[in-house]
Amino acid sequence: MSENLRTLPTVDLSMLLNQASHAVNNRLARALAEVGISVKVYCALKKAVEGDFTQAQLAELAWMDKTTMVTFSTKWSETASPRGRCQRRIAGCDWWRSPRRAGTCC
Repeated sequence: MSENLRTLPTVDLSMLLNQASHAVNNRLARALAEVGISVKVYCALKKAVEGDFTQAQLAELAWMDKTTMVTFSTKWSETASPRGRCQRRIAGCDWWRSPRRAGTCC
């Protein structure tokens, strides 16, 4: 009787999740490319609109290293600011750049 039962192939859940992630990422990248931004830029901008953050805080929220965030924010502000898409400003807790040089970082 057990000879008549077929065994189903084993499902590799990690492979399926990886394929789904790849498909979603490609679709998102194509959609964002139509408006001239990348997935990484979108992620950082999405976090940035949620509040006022330093580059280090934004890097942590967007799961980027600080160096990438500094490079990204400099490049993005140079290209997006003239078009009115974003504004780069000194955070209130950046006391070392502030003319008042008082207080500590938030």
